[in-house]
Amino acid sequence: MKKKAIFSLVFIFLLFSSSLVLSDTIIVDTTGTGDYTTIQEGINATVDGDTVLVYPGTYYENINFIGKNITVASLYITTEADSFIHQTIIDGNHEGSVVRIISGENENTLLCGFTIQNGIGSEIQGSTNCGGGIVIVYSNPQIKKCIIKNNTARSGGGIFCGNAQINLSGVTIYDNHAIWSGGGIILLDYSTIYFDTEILCNIYLNYASRGCDFHKSSTCPPLEIVVDTFTVMNPDSYFVTSVDLYGYPVYDVTTNILHAKIEPVNSDLYVNPDGDNNNSGLTAEEPLRMIAFALTKIASDILYPNTIHIADGIYSPSLNDEKFPLNCRSYVSLFGDSMENTILDGDDLSHIIQAEDMEKEYSINNLTITNGYGNISMVNNFAGLKIRRNDNVILQNLIVHNCEGSSGSGILINDVNNFIMKKIYIYDNIGGRPLRIYNNEETFRQFTVENCVVKNNLPDDDPEAGYGGGIVIGGYIITPHNFYGVFKNVEVTNNEDNMTDWFGSSVAFGIGNNATVDLINATIGDNTTPTGGAIVLNWGAEINIINSILYGDSPREIFLGNGNPNYPSTIIINNSLVQGGEAGIWDYGGFNYINWEDGNLNENPFWVGTGDYPFALSDSSCCIDAGTIDTTGLNLPEYDLAGNPRISGGRIDMGAYEYQDTVAVDPSHDYTDWLYTLQNNPNPFYEGTSILFSVHDNHNVEDITLSIYNSKGQLVKRFNSENHDFSPYTEVYWDCTDEQGKQVAPGAYLYKLEYNGNAVVKKMVLLR
Repeated sequence: MKKKAIFSLVFIFLLFSSSLVLSDTIIVDTTGTGDYTTIQEGINATVDGDTVLVYPGTYYENINFIGKNITVASLYITTEADSFIHQTIIDGNHEGSVVRIISGENENTLLCGFTIQNGIGSEIQGSTNCGGGIVIVYSNPQIKKCIIKNNTARSGGGIFCGNAQINLSGVTIYDNHAIWSGGGIILLDYSTIYFDTEILCNIYLNYASRGCDFHKSSTCPPLEIVVDTFTVMNPDSYFVTSVDLYGYPVYDVTTNILHAKIEPVNSDLYVNPDGDNNNSGLTAEEPLRMIAFALTKIASDILYPNTIHIADGIYSPSLNDEKFPLNCRSYVSLFGDSMENTILDGDDLSHIIQAEDMEKEYSINNLTITNGYGNISMVNNFAGLKIRRNDNVILQNLIVHNCEGSSGSGILINDVNNFIMKKIYIYDNIGGRPLRIYNNEETFRQFTVENCVVKNNLPDDDPEAGYGGGIVIGGYIITPHNFYGVFKNVEVTNNEDNMTDWFGSSVAFGIGNNATVDLINATIGDNTTPTGGAIVLNWGAEINIINSILYGDSPREIFLGNGNPNYPSTIIINNSLVQGGEAGIWDYGGFNYINWEDGNLNENPFWVGTGDYPFALSDSSCCIDAGTIDTTGLNLPEYDLAGNPRISGGRIDMGAYEYQDTVAVDPSHDYTDWLYTLQNNPNPFYEGTSILFSVHDNHNVEDITLSIYNSKGQLVKRFNSENHDFSPYTEVYWDCTDEQGKQVAPGAYLYKLEYNGNAVVKKMVLLR
């Protein structure tokens, strides 16, 4: 006899009022002794008021109430035995939301007595992966005595509510993960939750990049979270967030908590991929396993800022169950052991780090960020780091590579004040701009980028999935000069942009909306875009280019867009090499300002072209010692991108690499044995310069040769014992003429001293 026949009278007698006597009860059992073996088959067979009674077992399916106001319950509903909650499992098998209540189901809809796990969310109203465990839209169900765990979604790892009113009674929501918001629960669009104040719920140890346990929009009414156990007793915005339509925090959520799952630790913590989250984390010998858990456990404030120390190794969802994106916290810094070997690997599942809840005063150091993925929703498809509305942030010694996202493939900085980037290497990413820096508000903000490389970043194969390119900076068009940034010692090379639907695309630097940028000692080369240029200015942007090289970019180096005549852009260039010179700058709008000042060159920079630093200067480069004479106020870094002293030979070079004076030395001699001094004075000069040197051996002065070459490596003039009276202590005056006595053009020149098989080359600059 089927279970339905022997059970229905008892079930009705115990549980239902007389008004429900005529309702039907459908038995679901994996053994085949019920009416059906799957829960969905049971739901499909019901009408409003029916009950689907599910016997213990694991049901690998994704159920949908399909608009029916019914009860779906385990044997807990007949016995009130908690064991049936654990024994009756609905497993989504990583194929969508485990439970969908999305078709206007009312308050007579009840889900009771299940463990709900391994869901990954559904597409709801154009947003993908919503509600890993349960997704509820335009419905008002009751959920009672369920465990919701180990689910993942873009939004609402445990429960997603949109335009819904739900009743929660005795529900435990833990260990769920949301990439964006609401690791445990998310409420959107006028949703609310009624927490049972007698049969209390539990919400703890969920994770998300925003609102680890709970997140709601301000369109939802104010809410009190009433629970027995929460992650901590006094949750801050790391655990609970409520935001307005513009993303600003709204403090309209209160909590009533009896117990906490963990006690926060106001101390530095240590993490190792081979560690254990049951360890104290207080020493490197007793580390935690996950960075995400360390962020949950740590406590910091302005008086006691703390650091999470991250040991070398790979942190990824597949290897140590790491949860990305990491949710940054104020006054909590992340420090890896080494930039190359402390690796955060996103497994192409999500972006890696996020901070957008008014965090402040922290730094992120010594990490490689790789395999981030952003193309998982319709908006905000960025892949690496997103930092928004933060203050006083330092990013240092980071590698960001092999990430893919159409809105941004590397780092997105939005409305952040006083942030500093040092030694950041962004390369081999695909999709949108790998470095995006914006200020979208009236507040004045500023930033510094120093010793950074952005190279080899490409567009996605799909033209709508990211245009590629390098760096884009945007201010707030309504408020002039509200955003100021400085780039020093930066290389932007070999990036590609494929934007064809907007004339004037940028591939190295796109600057707009009244942003002001100082570009100091930059090397920009071999970038490609269909229309605009390496540097593009629009809508009141300003750039001051100093000591920089722009060469080899296609189709041109600088493009000033049409924007709006009321917002002309301005470019100032001095002591820089720009291919095509002033004439090569295209003012497409015709109303912008171009200031071509002193010391600029239009020549081949003669990069090395090979090795670890192919854009370093060769010994024949005209950019050597061609930078501005007075570096006061530039606040240059101590070292260039190759780790060499930033100023060598008393003068600064153009570009991100400082040429180091080199000497070809015979193996049997050290140049210090024969050369005491070699320099010219003045340098730079206008009419002539004295080249001074002294040698050790005064009996072999006939072996000395002093040659002068132009920036192309062509001999200009030579002094030797046949035409000059050398002595061991010599001053040779060069009057700026060539071998035929003709005056030479202004520019950079090299002088080479050869003696006893050795040679020394230095640079000088002739001005007019």
